[in-house]
Amino acid sequence: MIENISKKKAFAVLFKDLKRWSVASFYTIGWNWPVEYIKPLSYTLRRRHDEVDRMQYKFDSLQLVTLHFDGSMEPRDLNGVKEFKGKLFFAYAGDVIYSKIDVRNGAIA
Repeated sequence: MIENISKKKAFAVLFKDLKRWSVASFYTIGWNWPVEYIKPLSYTLRRRHDEVDRMQYKFDSLQLVTLHFDGSMEPRDLNGVKEFKGKLFFAYAGDVIYSKIDVRNGAIA
């Protein structure tokens, strides 16, 4: 018996046509950053890793932030949290910051 091919949902994407690394983003996520803004940034920015020394800075003296998919940023409400797993990095005025996990969703500020 031959299946109806029109019901199939598979598709192909060429790597040269990808704007982000996740093929799933083509049909699940609306990208909010126009290419004309992101592309020039990729050529001019230099990555900096200014890691927070946890022996020098108390956790409650740090201001952590949350990045949203629309590029907005707000102070993170820690609700009494006394520790944070993973590395923390300093951000300075004028920096472009992004979420390693959610950059493909637009979490860039």
